[in-house]
Amino acid sequence: MHRGELDLAEQQFKKAIALSPQDYEANHNLGELFARMNNITEAIPYLQKAQQLNPGSYDNGYDLSFAYSLTGRLSEARQMIHDLVTAPWNRPSKFSARVRNAMRTLLAWPSASGWPTIRSANTTTP
Repeated sequence: MHRGELDLAEQQFKKAIALSPQDYEANHNLGELFARMNNITEAIPYLQKAQQLNPGSYDNGYDLSFAYSLTGRLSEARQMIHDLVTAPWNRPSKFSARVRNAMRTLLAWPSASGWPTIRSANTTTP
């Protein structure tokens, strides 16, 4: 995406949230957009709101855990992965490749050093 397209997407997501603050997709997508723009600090509140709205979302939980890790909030990142793994509605066969990768890496991860490709099932291990 070009800068103009990113700005337009940001405006559209913000407008959607203004019209419907409880919109999971708008909150998640705006948080993800900020993360892709390497504005992790601004991404976190939107990812947190999306997590409150849909605590069973693997994608959002994964994105939020990496956002936490990139801002040095490793205990919160580990807790997010733990919550995804131990939620009563989850079972191991439902875990996406991204969550399995996060379980393998983040739970034992001493530091974070980069934002992975968010929508790819194959993530980069830092």
